[in-house]
Amino acid sequence: MAVHESNIWQSASAGVGLQSKLNSNTDISFNLDYLYYHNNNPSQYDNLFSNHNNANDASQVDVSKKTPIEFLIATADYKHIYSPHLTMEAGLKAVTSSLANNVLVQRLQNNTWLTDSIFTSYSNFDEQVAAGYVSSIWQPGNQWTVNSGVRYEYTHTTIGTPDQKNLVNRKGGYLFPNLSFEKAFAKNQSAELSYSRRINRPTYNDIA
Repeated sequence: MAVHESNIWQSASAGVGLQSKLNSNTDISFNLDYLYYHNNNPSQYDNLFSNHNNANDASQVDVSKKTPIEFLIATADYKHIYSPHLTMEAGLKAVTSSLANNVLVQRLQNNTWLTDSIFTSYSNFDEQVAAGYVSSIWQPGNQWTVNSGVRYEYTHTTIGTPDQKNLVNRKGGYLFPNLSFEKAFAKNQSAELSYSRRINRPTYNDIA
């Protein structure tokens, strides 16, 4: 078997941000980002099979694989310092992403390239995520610090093909709270009690 494969990635990104200080205690910011990736992964296989009876069988396979990926990300954040002992933050985030996977497999038969329908496929992956959070840092005394917050995420994921639009149509909302109490005893000594709910995410390519 002789194999020739190329894996070519191209990418482009653009972003714009606005940050404003409404007064000495209030900050607000907006960000918009666009990311584009394109993966071109062609490969060719030249196969030669021989056995002990000197029978030879040769075949050629050509594979074309193109995968464009797009992201659009928008965020807004707000921070206000009410006093030296209390700070509040809040924000919103929205992400939309899309991925198309176009695989064309052809085999050479009688000097003609014929499409292999078993391995040829086209699928698309679309996902929208919306999230919002509120958090605070409160210092009721010189020795106590209380951190609290909650984040909510809503995700809608679809995967389909030209023949079946919604092979996957998944929706779900998730709440992630956190709360911690910290008490300082001395200059280099403190104790903390905390609770939080988190999520570990696979990479985007693993999800897709």
